[in-house]
Amino acid sequence: MRHGEAATQASRDHERSLAFIAKRQFETVSQQIEKEIARPQVVLSSDAQRTKETTAFWKQEFGIEEENVSFIPELYLAESDQIMEVLQSTSLSDATERVLLIGHNPGLSVFAMQLLNQTHQAFQGFPTGSLMIVDLPITQWKDIQFNQGIYNTFIQP
Repeated sequence: MRHGEAATQASRDHERSLAFIAKRQFETVSQQIEKEIARPQVVLSSDAQRTKETTAFWKQEFGIEEENVSFIPELYLAESDQIMEVLQSTSLSDATERVLLIGHNPGLSVFAMQLLNQTHQAFQGFPTGSLMIVDLPITQWKDIQFNQGIYNTFIQP
């Protein structure tokens, strides 16, 4: 998932909060999600302010416990390879089947295309507040690789 629309004013990019419209983006996506997926068990998020605020919304929406939320500095403006490394190296339980990853573009859209080994117009822009659902044929998170994702759905606000 890409974070919600960010406000333009902050002394540093890392400190930018969400814009007012972000909540509406999340509510739109939330209405579609309830029909599409089971709730995530774990959230892995960049530690930027806007991704923390995005995480707070989804944590409440899905009823995710605090101990199942991780803010990972390496996900801040991460490139595709860095996102993959985080997923492979994070101590996710093998019992964890559903992870909500919250990050930034352009790395997130490149990651989506490489994970699925396909190009899609929506992935290239990966609009703010959008969510891509991918199925993976793995039993351990350390085994995740590019080109093995199976497209499920892409939800835009």
